[in-house]
Amino acid sequence: SVIVPNYNHQAFLEKRIASILEQSYQDFELILLDDCSSDNSTEILSKYANHPKVTQLEVNASNSGSTFLQWQKGLRNQMTLPIQHF
Repeated sequence: SVIVPNYNHQAFLEKRIASILEQSYQDFELILLDDCSSDNSTEILSKYANHPKVTQLEVNASNSGSTFLQWQKGLRNQMTLPIQHF
């Protein structure tokens, strides 16, 4: 799992996601989390909502105040997904 927590990083977000999606290793899920950004981040993240690698896009209704809380949320969510064998 690749967890991308975000808060007001619109300037870097598309490049960040593209760099993940363009990796040669493709056996991963992408979890996108936004901590109630006030910039254009949620619109950028929404562009990837239907991407086959994106298993979750979650936007907080209020800011958690901590990137670490976002990481923990991502870890909890990825652990509940079934293991896929290819």
